[in-house]
Amino acid sequence: MVLGWVVLTLAAVLTSGPLEDVRVTSGTSMLARGVESARVLDLVAEQSGRTVPTLVVYERPGPLRPDDLVAVRRDLREFARVPNVVGTSAAPLPSVDRRALQVTVLLSGKPGVMISPLVEEVRRIAAEANPPGLVSHVAGAAGVAADYSDAFLQVDGTLLALSVTVVLLVLLAVYRSPVLWLIPMLSVLVAYLCSAAAIYALGRSGLITLRAATPEVFTVLVFGVATDYALLLVARFRERLRVTVGETAALKEAMASGVRTVVASALTVAGGIGCLVAADTNALRSIGAAAAIGVLITMAVMVTLLPALMLLGGRRAFWPSTPRPGFDSSDVADIGAPVGIARGFGLTRFRRQGADVDPYRAWPGTGMEADQARPGAGTEPDQGRPGAGAGPGRIWARVAEFVGRRAPVVWVGSLVLLAVMCLGLTTLDASGIPPSAMFTTRTGSVDGYEALRRHYPASAPVVVLAKQGSTAAVARAVRGAEGVVSVRRGPAAPWRVYDVVLAAEPNTPHAERLVEDLRAAVRLAAGDAALVGGVTGELLDAKNAALSDARLVVPLILLVVGLILVVLLRSLVAPLLLMGTVVLSFAATLGVCSALFTQVLDYPVMDVSFALYAFVFLVAFGVDYNIFLMARVREETVRLGTRQATLHALRATGGVITAAGVVLAAAFSVLTVLPLVPVVQLGLLVAVGVVIDTVIVRSFLVPALTCHLGPRIWWPARERHRPAAPRPAREPAYAVSAR
Repeated sequence: MVLGWVVLTLAAVLTSGPLEDVRVTSGTSMLARGVESARVLDLVAEQSGRTVPTLVVYERPGPLRPDDLVAVRRDLREFARVPNVVGTSAAPLPSVDRRALQVTVLLSGKPGVMISPLVEEVRRIAAEANPPGLVSHVAGAAGVAADYSDAFLQVDGTLLALSVTVVLLVLLAVYRSPVLWLIPMLSVLVAYLCSAAAIYALGRSGLITLRAATPEVFTVLVFGVATDYALLLVARFRERLRVTVGETAALKEAMASGVRTVVASALTVAGGIGCLVAADTNALRSIGAAAAIGVLITMAVMVTLLPALMLLGGRRAFWPSTPRPGFDSSDVADIGAPVGIARGFGLTRFRRQGADVDPYRAWPGTGMEADQARPGAGTEPDQGRPGAGAGPGRIWARVAEFVGRRAPVVWVGSLVLLAVMCLGLTTLDASGIPPSAMFTTRTGSVDGYEALRRHYPASAPVVVLAKQGSTAAVARAVRGAEGVVSVRRGPAAPWRVYDVVLAAEPNTPHAERLVEDLRAAVRLAAGDAALVGGVTGELLDAKNAALSDARLVVPLILLVVGLILVVLLRSLVAPLLLMGTVVLSFAATLGVCSALFTQVLDYPVMDVSFALYAFVFLVAFGVDYNIFLMARVREETVRLGTRQATLHALRATGGVITAAGVVLAAAFSVLTVLPLVPVVQLGLLVAVGVVIDTVIVRSFLVPALTCHLGPRIWWPARERHRPAAPRPAREPAYAVSAR
């Protein structure tokens, strides 16, 4: 198995390349399929060749001078000589205040032509040999696309390095072993390399298209879920090694239930995020497809390569915390050292089990019988044991004790706390981020956009297309529409182009209302023979598409995830309960983050698709962690009954799930290094949401509700509680204990 994955990984590395090479950032990549503004872009590209407009604006603090006009005309001639520049303005356009000049440079939008190098060349020419005091800026669609692409290029290597570092630090902190961390780390790297190669191949072949921040979200997602699955499976293996002599037998027992949980978790995450492929917005479909494929390949690696590596490492890999039957490693500060090291920690006295105090006795108050917590009974020996010190075992034993004794108080209090967090939703504004606020740092396109706003009535005119035979009617309708300041007619063609300046700042609610009125006017005049696009039309279409996508994707993800939970838990009540808690957790997270963005970080608005992104990721990950818990509850219910199984599962999985949540939160927080506001917002929201889910929902709310409902949570099935038969007497084992 190991050799097979080594060969596959080498082939993946040798045959693939950076995901940035197959990313699309121009054209209709950020729009929804079939919307009016996308059809405008496609029709213009068909009749005049696909081009990307670049606006170069020259400004001076005072009135323009004659030599300024000479310099700009010289630049126009230089622009025309640049390869893949397909057209320029005939002459500079002066502003009304006579302090700025504007020219248009059309760049080729053919596949394979990189926009960023062309924009850099345009910027170089515009900045050279200018008269003193004349400043140039490059904006427009090409300027934004170049800055957008450069933002990713500058940090993609940093993003990957940070993801690896985060995973490494968490594994070292969790295992505290000089060897053990290598096994999950190698598996995680193989999962990333193989899944990235698959996405690269699909993108290169055109089967999927990578848009927006898909490569970055894909990277942190794969690292996060791969580490989560590794933590779960390694914990199960260590648990069985403490009660099973043979390493192969221990691995089989651990994988029998662990693999089922990982597969259910991966199907939930992949199915939930994969629902985005049903959306109309191109960027949503891109992230949904890439993320689902990445999670499924990661699952395949973690349930095949990781177990093989664990078996090769065996008990030796856990040194110095070597798990053995009859020895409680947590008695030596959870490092399970040999006798010599144990004596070095002051652990000098051996005792037989059954003499003095049974080291596997459950924490008082949880209702667990001593025999139920002994090795061999299917429990984790060091969870909830007296004398466990101040480690994670004792912490989660106390949490389980509190939840078991005060279940109604716990779930009511958790609901109240989440409801208070939801109050932040009053600050939510998902009306869309304007181009000037898209980046966290100053960029050339933002400077150019602001220069256009200072000197010209419209930094982005509305584009109206009229088919031959209807141009006269469309022209009358455009000139008679509300808010139209000026109309500039393009050359005759199958579709005549009109550049329309509106009496409103682009990308504002007022401008969007005027575009809607303009569309109604030209549609009344020419029907389908007229179309309205442009930047403001694109933003309006993006908002409408986001609402349409939400109405489709939200019920779909609830249905898909709910069906997976029904099959896994064989219940109707439990899936409804889990889905309800996860949706509430999403609302609370959105409220907290909305208040954080607007009141602390000065991000007054969010992307139009932000709430949908948030819902998909948080529901998928929230249900994922609840699967880790409830699958264990279902497994233990046969032996312990629902209430005690819930408390035992909370003790046994609390540390693992919390560590998994920390990994995923840290992985997504890495996205904050990107200088793009929407990506920073998404990274922070997922990180905060995972923390809220693992700390409040999974640790308190779900266990308390399960304890309160008891066997009713498995309705319509019945609780299958079959107490274990008394075990025969056995030879006493020995354990190390503290003095």
